[in-house]
Amino acid sequence: MIKIIKHSVISDFKAFTDNKLIYTHTDNDRFSEFLSSLYRFLDISYPKFFKMDMLSKLGFLATELCVAQTEFSKTENKINTAIYLLSNASSLDTDINYQKTLNPEAYFPSPKVFVYTLPNIVIGEIAIKHKIFGENTCFICQEFPDKTVFDYIYQSFLETDIKNAIVLWADYINGNGKAYAFLIERETSSNIDKDDFNEKTINFLIFNK
Repeated sequence: MIKIIKHSVISDFKAFTDNKLIYTHTDNDRFSEFLSSLYRFLDISYPKFFKMDMLSKLGFLATELCVAQTEFSKTENKINTAIYLLSNASSLDTDINYQKTLNPEAYFPSPKVFVYTLPNIVIGEIAIKHKIFGENTCFICQEFPDKTVFDYIYQSFLETDIKNAIVLWADYINGNGKAYAFLIERETSSNIDKDDFNEKTINFLIFNK
């Protein structure tokens, strides 16, 4: 059995941890300003944040909300930790921005934009920040949760030495984004009272259905 240790939500200019409202942005016009404001509110010291594209910022902050003040965050060199990223639009927003730098009338390919034209860069940013060295996989799917992906995650726990994982849905396109992050781990006597990690539980925790 796999247990949910903590989860977070970023949606509609609000941030939640375990269904508790952590932050609300009063200006609902620009999602980019909301993420920068949330970063400062969380008092994170990671200057590279401001170089990231929007998808990476979104996934990064959802993960920070999810792992803060946990035993996981205190562990160094997380060899048996996995990261599973799910997304619908993938890196399309950044792809569009990069394409603009290739237009003949303003031709100047941007390396700093190009580096984020793969969605798995989000995983890389999280892995670097938290020194995670385990399995990582990116899935493109229509919605969250996705049964096929969840079956894959369960199978990974069964067949490998994974002890815990970050499961992240991060999706950003056209100025709007949502993210759901879950810190999960194998069931032990110390976490037996936690919610089971499955589609039914997640639909209840995130979507109240």
